[in-house]
Amino acid sequence: MTAKYRQPTEEEKEQIYKFYKYIFLSSFDKQKKINLIYAIFQWAPWSWRVVEISIDALREFKKNDFKHKSGFCRDHFIQDRIVTVKLMLDKILPFEKWWSLFWKNDQTRLITKKEHNSKAKTKISRIIDIDYKLGYFVCQNRVGYNYTKKREGKFLEKLIKDNNLDI
Repeated sequence: MTAKYRQPTEEEKEQIYKFYKYIFLSSFDKQKKINLIYAIFQWAPWSWRVVEISIDALREFKKNDFKHKSGFCRDHFIQDRIVTVKLMLDKILPFEKWWSLFWKNDQTRLITKKEHNSKAKTKISRIIDIDYKLGYFVCQNRVGYNYTKKREGKFLEKLIKDNNLDI
């Protein structure tokens, strides 16, 4: 069934919020505050959740028999994470507004490195939605996301078939 994905608990969100307020009110310089806020959101199964995939990424996976290789990126497509973090540091936000800002903007799409490095991300091929609650591409404990041919590969094969994609 699904991997290690789960929603953050209210207790976890409240604990992260306490860290956020402490960091915001600290005497650390802005860059250190940014780094610390990044750190409190990293490495959770719900962090960098993948909600879309590009057709080019699907094409690359299929070309490689759904084996994972480098060449893919999770892209914060609503706004870069740094923008979100800087907004959190403009003024201390009430809990609900703070969480809403983070949760909305932490969505990612899986795209090729070529698409990610393109100056015009508007040229990204068609996008297919992914229900992140299914638990695919879950954030790893250090860097990247979980991917196995047996799980995510089979999911991508089915995604191509279910969307009648001729790629």
